[in-house]
Amino acid sequence: MDHNDLNALTGIRTTAENLVHWIWDALVAGGVPDPLLYRIRLWETEKGYVEITHAEREEV
Repeated sequence: MDHNDLNALTGIRTTAENLVHWIWDALVAGGVPDPLLYRIRLWETEKGYVEITHAEREEV
């Protein structure tokens, strides 16, 4: 899958930052209780990643 496939699948502009939020929302929609999620980390490269925590999502 390349980024064009992800754009079509997710319906969002697929930056890593947007994808972590999309993944979080997809997990909750799939039945994972939001309070059980603590952090999602998406690795872009061997040393680079983006992550979102439950506390950060509550700030928005």
